[in-house]
Amino acid sequence: MTTPTLSGVHHVTFLVSDLEAAIAWYETVLGAQRLPRLDHHDEHGNCFAVLFLLPGVDTPVQVRRAAEVTTATAGTDAVIFSVPDRASLNRWAAHFDTHGVEHSPVMTARAGFSMTVTVPGGATLRFYTELGSDFNAVTITDTAVPE
Repeated sequence: MTTPTLSGVHHVTFLVSDLEAAIAWYETVLGAQRLPRLDHHDEHGNCFAVLFLLPGVDTPVQVRRAAEVTTATAGTDAVIFSVPDRASLNRWAAHFDTHGVEHSPVMTARAGFSMTVTVPGGATLRFYTELGSDFNAVTITDTAVPE
């Protein structure tokens, strides 16, 4: 039997303990466009999840309130956003600094450069330089180190 084909990623979800703070953060820091018609409400009319479009990202992002977000669950948000190059990561670092957002230093990663940031309420986002289409030409390092 032939394996069916996937057509892409529908959306990604990040769990947060403070939905309102996360909404404000995504809009202010990432320039996200909220899609209010896709807000998720419980049977009492309380909003528990929202969807965003992020500039430059083709896949919608959902931010969803979780009853309890711990370091164990917050660290499992394994979505990595692409940026064109190291200079772009440096611009993101400066942007985060402008907004008072704590972030890791730009680091030499296994295949390029990366940086992480934590969203209010728990989600961890990672930004990584693009690999390009020739994965065989990518230089691999053993460990991630700050630049």
